[in-house]
Amino acid sequence: AEVCYVGVTSSAPSSVARTPEQFTQKLDAFAQKRADVHGQPVSTHTIVSPDPIADLDDDLIKAIKEVGADLVVMPTHPPKNLDVIMPSHGGKVATHTNVSVFLVRPRDG
Repeated sequence: AEVCYVGVTSSAPSSVARTPEQFTQKLDAFAQKRADVHGQPVSTHTIVSPDPIADLDDDLIKAIKEVGADLVVMPTHPPKNLDVIMPSHGGKVATHTNVSVFLVRPRDG
């Protein structure tokens, strides 16, 4: 199965990349390294957003449809009290798409 790495960036310079084009180059390089390690086909999909924090959920939902994803794997954080008021990105993606969503939490310590 092909793995598509999706990245969301701002149109403004950031600590990751100065331009969306540079961000795409870095995402492509990352994906190719993963392909070399795992021996599977990869692709990338860059989303340029004027406000990545505010638009992230909607941008990810749109990208899932655009790339035709069957499964989404995304990072998450341990549940917090604030999650009752503001749902997690993974929760919104799972409830607003018809694909399986696998959330990966970081290990403690």
